[in-house]
Amino acid sequence: MPCVHLGVLLRENGRRRQANAESAQQHFACALFGSCRTEAPDQRLPAEDRSCQTCADYLARDPFGPDSATMRNRAEEFLAAIPEYPAERYRGRGIVIAAGGDRFFPSLYVTVRALRHVGCRLPVQVWYLGRHDEMPEKRQKLLATYGVECIDADRVRRRHPARRLDGWELKVFATLHSPFEEILFLDADSYPCRNPEFLFEQKDYQARGAIFWPDVLTIDDRLKWPAFGVADPRRLGSIESGQFVIDKRLSWRPLNLAWFYNDHSDYYYRYCHGDKHTFEVAWTRCGRPFVMWHPQAPWIDVAIVQSGPDRIPLFVHRCRDKFRLDDHDYTTPQYRALPTYHSSLPMEEECWGWLTELARLMRRKPPSRGAVEHVKPRKTRARKAQFAIATLYTPEIADLGARTSQVIARYAARHGYQALIAEESLDAARHPAWSKLLLTEQFLVNHPSCTWLMWIDADAVIMNPTQRLEHLVDENADFVVAQDRSACSINTGVFFLRNCAAALNMLRLAYSKVQYLHHACWEQPAVADAMSECSDTLRTRIVSRRLFNSFFDEYEPGDFVLHFAGCNHEMKLASVRSIVDSAGPVTKRSPGGAARNPTPRSGRDRARR
Repeated sequence: MPCVHLGVLLRENGRRRQANAESAQQHFACALFGSCRTEAPDQRLPAEDRSCQTCADYLARDPFGPDSATMRNRAEEFLAAIPEYPAERYRGRGIVIAAGGDRFFPSLYVTVRALRHVGCRLPVQVWYLGRHDEMPEKRQKLLATYGVECIDADRVRRRHPARRLDGWELKVFATLHSPFEEILFLDADSYPCRNPEFLFEQKDYQARGAIFWPDVLTIDDRLKWPAFGVADPRRLGSIESGQFVIDKRLSWRPLNLAWFYNDHSDYYYRYCHGDKHTFEVAWTRCGRPFVMWHPQAPWIDVAIVQSGPDRIPLFVHRCRDKFRLDDHDYTTPQYRALPTYHSSLPMEEECWGWLTELARLMRRKPPSRGAVEHVKPRKTRARKAQFAIATLYTPEIADLGARTSQVIARYAARHGYQALIAEESLDAARHPAWSKLLLTEQFLVNHPSCTWLMWIDADAVIMNPTQRLEHLVDENADFVVAQDRSACSINTGVFFLRNCAAALNMLRLAYSKVQYLHHACWEQPAVADAMSECSDTLRTRIVSRRLFNSFFDEYEPGDFVLHFAGCNHEMKLASVRSIVDSAGPVTKRSPGGAARNPTPRSGRDRARR
C-alpha cells in the first residue's frame, strides 16, 4: 500500500544516483521529508535517501485516496474561508444528543430521564437520521413528555450540505447546527449523575470556551498527527467525546475545522478513532485552549466515570454495557448480549428503573435483574501519592552536580522516592537552566503513576534527610514554589509540580517564551509569566523560602534545603564539598535508587545560578 505522505513522482536532476543506471530508483515527493522512494533500501545509495519500506513514519493509505499534503492544503483552505461568527444564528444554552434507532433508544431514554431526575431544566434536542427511520412518531412522543425536541439531521442537511453523515459525523454536525450558542453534548449512553448546569458557570470554561473530558488512555497512539498535517503538542490526556461543553462564539474556528475533518471521514478516520480525535487536532491547529481538569478518566466495570473539577462523579459513560432491550452490534463491543446490573456505578438503581419503565411503555419484556450478574462495589484503598525528585547538571559543573545528586539519590532511596539525575542539557540552543522544563515534562508524561515531582537545582543540597516530601506539598495546589528576592515573584531553583494537565501546560507555555532566552535569570521569568497566564486552571501556592529553598545567607539548622543561589562556582563547590564529602566518597556510578538520564548534547553557557 502507498504511504499517505507519498506525493507525485519527482523528475531526476540529471545526475546518476548510483553506478548502475538500470537499477536507478524512482523518487517521490514526501510531505514529511521532501522526497523518498518506495523500493527497499539499497546500501549503494546515499545514506540520506529514505525508503517507505524502512520509514518509521509510514502510514498506509487508500490507493485511490488523497495524500496527506493534499488534505492538509484542503483543510487550510477551508480554515481560511471560515466566515465570522454569526451571532444572530445562535442563542442560549441547551443539550444536544445524537441518537436514534433500536440500538440506542433505550440508552437515550435513560439519559433523558436522568437529566430531568437530577434537576436539569435546559432544553434538549435529539438529532437523528431520518433516512434510517430512527425516530418514529411514537418514540418522539415518549421523549416529548420530558421536553425533548427531535431533529431530523437529514432535513437540516438540505440547508447545510454534508459529504458524509453517519454516527460519529452526526455528533459534530448536530453540535455545529443546533440553535444553541452554548451546548452540552452527550452520547446516548452517557448519563449525568448530578445536575451539569454548573459547568457553564465555570470561570475557566468561560475564558476558554470548551470543556473536554479525558479518555482512560492518557496517550492514544491511534491518532496519527502527521496525517492531519498538524504537529503533536504532546499533551497528556486524550479526549473522550462522550460528553463535552462548547461555547460556539469562542470555539467557532476549531468547531468548524472539526466538522471539516468529520465531513472527510473517509480519509481522516483511517488515522484516528472517530470524532474524538478530530476535536484534539482542530483545537490544536487553531491554537485554542480548552479545559480538561484531569488527564485520565477512571474505568469502573463497564463504564468511564467522568468527574467535574471537584473530582465528584458527574457523567457515567456506559460504553461497554449500553442499556438495551435486545442483543445488538455496536462499534464498541459489549461484554454480554444483554445489560447487567452494576451496583458500583452511580444511579444504577434509578437507571434500571427507567429501563424497565421504557420496556413497559413499548410493550416489551423488561430485563430481569434476577437473571443477571450483580457486581458488588469494589473495595479500593486510597492510592498513595508517589513522589520523584529530579535534577540536572552539565559536565562543566560535574564536580558540584555529582555531589549534590549523590545526596538526592540517598535521600530518595531512604524514603522510597524515585530520583532522576540528568548529566547533560536537553537543548543545546539554550542555557542548561531551560532543560529543567523539558526534563520535568518528559518525566511526568512518561510516568503517569507519579503524583508529585520535586525539582532541585544542582547548586542546592538537601540538608535535613528526615523531612518527607509528603509534608511539603499542598493537596489544593498544582505548583508549589518559593518566593525570590529579585523582581521576579518566584525562585525556580526548587519547586514541586503535580502531575496534571494544568501543570504540564504551564511548563510548555513557559518553554515557548523565547523572549527570555537571554534573560539574566533564564527560565525563571518565563515560568512566572506562564504561571500567571495559567491562573484560571493552575492552582499555585507561593511559600516562604525557608520551607524548602533556603538561600545561603538565611539558612538555619533544620531547614530542608540549602540553595547557593547567587554564589560563584568556587564558593558553591567548596561549601558543598565540605557538606557532602564527610558522608562518603562520590563515585561515578549511579547511586542506588537513581535513574541516570544522559543526553547527547550540551549547552553553550555552563554557568549555573
